[in-house]
Amino acid sequence: ITNSVNYPAVRMDRTPGATRITFANDNVAGVLGHVLSVLADAGLNVIDMSNRSRDALAYNIIDVATRPQDEAIRAIGSVAHVIRVRVL
Repeated sequence: ITNSVNYPAVRMDRTPGATRITFANDNVAGVLGHVLSVLADAGLNVIDMSNRSRDALAYNIIDVATRPQDEAIRAIGSVAHVIRVRVL
């Protein structure tokens, strides 16, 4: 993300062979930790990640070793304060 009014600037090089998950959330304590627990519970290994915040919003990029099941993505979306999740 660059030149956004609402979101922080964030960039991360792609990890070859990885699946990228991005999510936006309210910038409150515990959200990233909860999402990482969801990934661990789904057996997904985090290869690289970036987390940036601006005021009340945060944006996260996470590269995982294998493609997540739809259930894991739904679980991330149901974490309190997560606004939007995408798999790229």
